[in-house]
Amino acid sequence: MKFDFNKIIDAWKKISSEINNPGKYSRSIFTDCKTPISASVIYENKFKSVNFIFNKTLVNKSNFEFKETKGIKVSFENDEDDKNLLILSIYLKNSSFLDAYENLLEKIITSIYDIDDQKLCFDIISNLLINWRKCFEDEKYEGLTKEEEIGLFGELTFLNKAISKNINSSNILNYWEGPEGGLHDFKFPKFLLEIKTYSKRKNKIKINNLDQLNYKFFSNLYLGCAEIEQNLSGKTLVEIIDDIKKIFNDNNNLKISFEKKLCAYGYFEIHKKNYETKYVANSLLFYKLTNKFPTILKEDLAEGINEVSFSIDINRIKKFVSDENFIE
Repeated sequence: MKFDFNKIIDAWKKISSEINNPGKYSRSIFTDCKTPISASVIYENKFKSVNFIFNKTLVNKSNFEFKETKGIKVSFENDEDDKNLLILSIYLKNSSFLDAYENLLEKIITSIYDIDDQKLCFDIISNLLINWRKCFEDEKYEGLTKEEEIGLFGELTFLNKAISKNINSSNILNYWEGPEGGLHDFKFPKFLLEIKTYSKRKNKIKINNLDQLNYKFFSNLYLGCAEIEQNLSGKTLVEIIDDIKKIFNDNNNLKISFEKKLCAYGYFEIHKKNYETKYVANSLLFYKLTNKFPTILKEDLAEGINEVSFSIDINRIKKFVSDENFIE
């Protein structure tokens, strides 16, 4: 199915040219989609929306909450002509979010187009709305900072390595907690792993959260350090993401889970043009955090000191290098 946003724009224009009385007016669009879709305009305030129509008995709206953002509003409405139908309406509140709105709708409509199961379609739409929420909170959001971009490249470098070791892909994605605010980037059943990136020129990593390297509190704690450099022979962030998606090609649930993690991190395809720098990971070494590892522990801080950050010289921690046998 080829998505054409102009079909939505044209429907809004036709509706606007035809209405003269208060109310919400709609036209069907993408009529081959298994779940009915319409475009609407409200006469009073000229609010525009795209609506997805469900059988009430097949979906449970009580499990879905979406707090209104600056860019979009989501509401559930009853069909005036058929009490058995439930309409999920996605309103565009601010035209400055039009590009993000178009990309979200493309993702939604192409994802559900050929699916007969309305419950599954509803769940897909709900998840995508939640995952894309960040794009509609601030019209100035242009994607990841350069530091975040490189950090994500480092985490994906490890993700690729773990997959190459034939660890169950579903498990790996579940263990990847960094995008969702986990203290450590990866929480495996038998170990914790924090990934840091650095450049050969600086040869040091920065620690902003003392708890991440607290080997006294966390057992089997490892630090992974990836040396990342810009190199035209390397890959962009978009390319390494596409490579991983190909691995999940035969499992739609894994692809959805992976995309959900990326959205939580702050990566959206709408910003792909911002990630054109090519990188290579020259190395990815692992360090076992044990006694005498050069870190700062909260218990050693004098009373009144907080918000401590520090750097670790990679050349000074060579004796703590671990082999990769712990990854399982």
